[in-house]
Amino acid sequence: MERDEAGATGSRMLRPRKQTGGQKEIRRLPQPTSRKGKDYKRRRPQTVGRKRQKVSVTTLPPPSSDSGSDSEVEVPPLGNEVFRRSSAHKLVLPTNSSLTGVLSLSDIWIVGSSIVYWAQRRALSRPVGHNLGLEKYGVQIRWCGIRGMKWSQLLTRIQRDLRNFPCPQYLVIQLGSNDLVSRASGVLRWEMKLDLLSLSKLPNTTVVWSCILPRLFWYGARSQVAIDNVRKRTNREISSYILNLGGRVITQSDLSDKETGCYRFDGIHLSDIGNDIYLNALHGALESFLIKDIRKF
Repeated sequence: MERDEAGATGSRMLRPRKQTGGQKEIRRLPQPTSRKGKDYKRRRPQTVGRKRQKVSVTTLPPPSSDSGSDSEVEVPPLGNEVFRRSSAHKLVLPTNSSLTGVLSLSDIWIVGSSIVYWAQRRALSRPVGHNLGLEKYGVQIRWCGIRGMKWSQLLTRIQRDLRNFPCPQYLVIQLGSNDLVSRASGVLRWEMKLDLLSLSKLPNTTVVWSCILPRLFWYGARSQVAIDNVRKRTNREISSYILNLGGRVITQSDLSDKETGCYRFDGIHLSDIGNDIYLNALHGALESFLIKDIRKF
């Protein structure tokens, strides 16, 4: 019995003592060494890509009174590379052609998108014809409507037409509705001003801005109200700018998006009634420009 107790006591002495109070031994894992150190300062995350640069906006020069006789018309470049399109905003007149210097003051060009295309087809079915009854003033209208045309195609189209035809007396532009949804409004208005500045340098040519028409539905727009406000602002700015250049403005105030009967089922193109209202406004405006000193109709 003593041996057993001694052996037992000996065995108990070799065992580790149990912690009193019911506490358990907690083993802690070694913490990883920090590479930051005492003098570490938190760095701000770096932005991906190039740093943002300040955009220097250059104001457009005031319109000059003379029409200019240079064969090449240039516009001032912009301060930011994103907006710089020097080749697209330059209009070169033909120099070797016999049409240079020979102006047909009885010609009126109407350039635009599908609005002009369908208006021409409607004018052919009317009694007054495609000249809108302006033959008594010695006027001949040339329609140039391209379905789906955007603003970036304007100078290219006019540049090609100037190789075959003399400069018109009035250049009516009905364009920009196809760019409102897909383009930034500020950049679009800037490019419009640059192109209109180039077109205003055409000899003996008066640029006429026909305001962008409303639509019943703007496809691709997140907000119908917001895109219509962009249209109204664009019309205000471009109308004011073209008047400062000595041009003319057609407001097209008779067409409204509240009159659903003026539009087709798609809510974009004009119906026969809408085209009649549009052609009547064109006829009244052009007649007023020819016989009266009216700048805005």
